[in-house]
Amino acid sequence: MSIERISRGVFVTLVLGALLRVVVYLWLPTLAGALDGRIEISTPVSSYRRLHEGIFMYNNGIDPYAGNTVHSSPLILAFFTVLDRSTAGLNSLARVNQARLAPISVQVVYGIVDLTAAYYLSVIGSLMTETDKFQNCRYVIPNWVYSAVYLFNPFSLLTSLALSTTALANGLVVISVGLAVQQLAYTSVVLMVFAGSIAFYPLYWLIPLGAICLDYQPKLAVVKLITFTLLTITLMGFICQLVAPRSSWISQTFGVILTFGELTPNIGLWWYFFIEMFDYFRPFFLGVFQVHLFSYTIPTTIRLRRFPIFAFTVVLALTSLFKSYPEIGDFGLFYSLVPLFSFTFPHLKYRFVSSLTIFHAVALGPVFHHLWIYLGSGNANFFYAITLVHSLGFTILLIDLVWAILRIEYDGAQDNTVVQI
Repeated sequence: MSIERISRGVFVTLVLGALLRVVVYLWLPTLAGALDGRIEISTPVSSYRRLHEGIFMYNNGIDPYAGNTVHSSPLILAFFTVLDRSTAGLNSLARVNQARLAPISVQVVYGIVDLTAAYYLSVIGSLMTETDKFQNCRYVIPNWVYSAVYLFNPFSLLTSLALSTTALANGLVVISVGLAVQQLAYTSVVLMVFAGSIAFYPLYWLIPLGAICLDYQPKLAVVKLITFTLLTITLMGFICQLVAPRSSWISQTFGVILTFGELTPNIGLWWYFFIEMFDYFRPFFLGVFQVHLFSYTIPTTIRLRRFPIFAFTVVLALTSLFKSYPEIGDFGLFYSLVPLFSFTFPHLKYRFVSSLTIFHAVALGPVFHHLWIYLGSGNANFFYAITLVHSLGFTILLIDLVWAILRIEYDGAQDNTVVQI
């Protein structure tokens, strides 16, 4: 889809999204730093503050991976280092106010990624409408709504304003899927691998992404696509090694994610479990948790192969639920993709229950964290319990969506007496 085909609604949405980010940057210079300190929004592997420390050490000839502070990929570290050096004059404008977490050039990069991802989300919605496989489905949502949900969804918006690297990874993921539906498979794979270098788990999503590429580009050779993917991953590792040749970047990036190297509270399911566990059992359960997370990828892609974009969304949602360092940006990406499947909404059975459960958890999560950490009138059980409530609501919504899509695939959701497939 060319730039000339951008609808007026999508264009206005993108402009409003850009204006919002400019206003926040100018009027609330300390907001990014405050959000970066929230465990719901930023984690040890996605914090821009830690990345900034890595940039400082890299510029001064210090190995950024020598300690246990920087967990960002060498690729993203090198990118922001080059950006900082090449835009030194522009960044000096932002240094008038030292309260800012990042210079203006970094803010511009995050804004460009957000706006591009929002545009490609409207592209995905348009092409899904044109190639809909389900005869009884109708897409009634205008294209600009897809972009608006991504740009103004509080989960995604706060993650972007906090400059979490998850916002960059999410944007690249959406752009990658957008390129896949436009039959640009190889470019799509490159972007997904780059997103995987930032957040690791997008590497798992290469499997459903391949299904999308093959669905929208049937003449694509499977062997060539797999070979290209493996070569791209190898090249990514080679470039990372060139950037950090004498450092243990693997153990401090992917290793921390896989082994849960920093045992800090977050909104996920891992931290409390491993806090209570004896060290003797830790390697076993680390393996179980990681294998469990990956185990959904291939079966889900195969079962939902008739609608690979939905399969991709389900795998993404399960990853967000079971990953080691989740944050609200991970769930925000899923919520941004849900409107693509608006045809399932009339067939959801528990949308009221799941919505209220999620809103309940989102409202009480910061309260319970404040009671535990700052007031001392609660304990870890308070905060972990509310994360379980959010996971429950999220799971109900996901199961409901899968049920609806299976109903549509089975009989077009025409027979209301069907209770089991």
